[in-house]
Amino acid sequence: EEACRALLLLDGPTASAQAALQRASAPMVAKLGQVVRPGEYCCGTCSVSVWRHMAAGGLDGADQQCWLEGGLRTLVAHRTGDGRWRRYPFYYTVLALTEIGLPGAREELRYAAPALERAARRDPGQEVYAVRRRALAERALAQL
Repeated sequence: EEACRALLLLDGPTASAQAALQRASAPMVAKLGQVVRPGEYCCGTCSVSVWRHMAAGGLDGADQQCWLEGGLRTLVAHRTGDGRWRRYPFYYTVLALTEIGLPGAREELRYAAPALERAARRDPGQEVYAVRRRALAERALAQL
């Protein structure tokens, strides 16, 4: 899903890149059509990857609006009460929420705001992933 998303964002300049995107997307669109609850794929991480792909404009044979809204409803159902969600990796989910242009995404960012504020205050030191997590927290908070 992430590779397809990257091709879309890079506007896959070659015919072979476009063909690869089509070959990879077609079976996924078919699988998504068989899912009982749109918005949820096999696990939290895979669900978020599908949302990000759709938010970038991919998987256009699937009902993107239905899937993204279903995913946002799923997040509400998986809230833990502390700004996080069961099943869904926190920072990956926040990253997806910053890319989904729906009101429900902003609502979920508001829900996550206390955890994001804590992350934004943390000193990341020199640890590269901590620096990235802090930057993401700041970017997400700026959208509120």
